[in-house]
Amino acid sequence: DLLVELLRHYFQLTLVVNGQPKNGKKAAEPLLKTSKTYVIGLHPHGVAPTATTIAVMTDACGVKEKVFGKVNVRLGVATWCFTIPAYREMFGAAGFKDVSKFNLAKLLKAGTSVMMYPGGSQEAEFAFPDKHALSLQRKQGFVRLALEHGADLVPVYSFGENACYDQVQATWKPFLSFRDKFHRMSGITILFLKNIIPRPAKCTVVVGAPIPVNKVANP
Repeated sequence: DLLVELLRHYFQLTLVVNGQPKNGKKAAEPLLKTSKTYVIGLHPHGVAPTATTIAVMTDACGVKEKVFGKVNVRLGVATWCFTIPAYREMFGAAGFKDVSKFNLAKLLKAGTSVMMYPGGSQEAEFAFPDKHALSLQRKQGFVRLALEHGADLVPVYSFGENACYDQVQATWKPFLSFRDKFHRMSGITILFLKNIIPRPAKCTVVVGAPIPVNKVANP
């Protein structure tokens, strides 16, 4: 609890929930209902979505009381995170799941809602302080997943996540071409960072109202 509180202060984390009071008063009930399942899209991915993950995976900002309630939720992370020894055990112990479609579909069928960063590691290439750029044009699998299971979509945006890291903007065309090919093969993006430890950027995580989704067997 002490560590969570320290992290909340370090990132100046604030949680804003659509339709709920902003004056400190307690909301009547959580945003999500136990009668539904949800596909929650977290944006942006950032270099490494540290602050956002702390906000949604711990109770630093009261996300359980304000958003999840009794809804069972799991966060999906890149498949490669489960192929590296030590990483695999660390992510597993934290309750993360492989973001592959098979695993997410299995969770939704069991009544467990899922969270993910749709932009993935490719979006990290656009993560610069004070800039808002998402990679979504070819990243719509999460919408298809929601349609196939009739799970409502929940948009979440973290203002300040991109300011946690500062990277060197690559412009050399041969490197950019190599990076794109390497990403397609491995799912990993090569970045040159000016800081390894995330900066104490002020992060405001905004949770939007669920978007109703009707089940479509073959969207």
